[in-house]
Amino acid sequence: MQHLVYNQADVEILQQVQALQPLLAGDIHIMQSNYALGPIEHLHTTQGQVKRQQYFKNINNEITAPASSVVIINEDNDDDETKRNLVPYEPGSDVVLIQTLQKLLQQNPEEKLYLWCAQNAQDVSGYYHTISQLQAYQGQVYILYLNNLPFINTKGQLYYPTHITHISPTELLKTQYLARAVTPSEFELDKEEWQKLGEANFEIRLLDGGKKLTQHPENYYDELLKSCITLTFQKVQKIITQAQVKNVQKPTDEFLHYRLLQLTANAELYTTKGNKYKAKEYEVHSIIQEKQTN
Repeated sequence: MQHLVYNQADVEILQQVQALQPLLAGDIHIMQSNYALGPIEHLHTTQGQVKRQQYFKNINNEITAPASSVVIINEDNDDDETKRNLVPYEPGSDVVLIQTLQKLLQQNPEEKLYLWCAQNAQDVSGYYHTISQLQAYQGQVYILYLNNLPFINTKGQLYYPTHITHISPTELLKTQYLARAVTPSEFELDKEEWQKLGEANFEIRLLDGGKKLTQHPENYYDELLKSCITLTFQKVQKIITQAQVKNVQKPTDEFLHYRLLQLTANAELYTTKGNKYKAKEYEVHSIIQEKQTN
């Protein structure tokens, strides 16, 4: 049995579930890239993969100090903001992952692959990307989609989690009985849907219920960020935190940092100070109303 998750943090909780239920024992694979962000057109080709890599490289160049080295995001270096990297994998690592899964399924017709998805854009986008490349293995690929499922928290209250990490291992264990084989029509239709999303050429994907994804240009969060900028200096990290609180479907902090740098580059609208590569040091304030007052 093989398992695939779409968030690094999901690995640990799934390991805890396996400890509770040995029948779920098997390798846990992680899809490294967040396919809810960035270009996704023609990812089955080298050209499409290079385009996606270049997009994230450009963002990294904006938020990462030139003298710093590129460091894998999964390593424990949260305190050093100059070393953050939006692309936590080498080019082609997800390609290798898919090839590995295909090989495992092909070598053993009895092998099963479980896709663990919660109701968030990253999981669902990752699901589409996976399904679009596994059509040859119908009957071996299973989906466990936690869509609008109620769970009970430690206080005995019902809640609807958006991420697998929001669920306790004992509660998540109960979902094993919801696993079902991906249907032939899903393989076909979801592959077509992923292709259409890629051809639309947008950078941001949001979940709009079920498996429906809506798409938006990369400046989608700019108005949200503007609403968090005040007439007094604030740390960029504080602005990002406020934006995340206001937004239901949360982008990465790194992406919001990048968009803030794009916005505040306009000296006629914003004043800045500090090290722009460090969100906890860089400060911003709006001067729009000040100009109107003068």
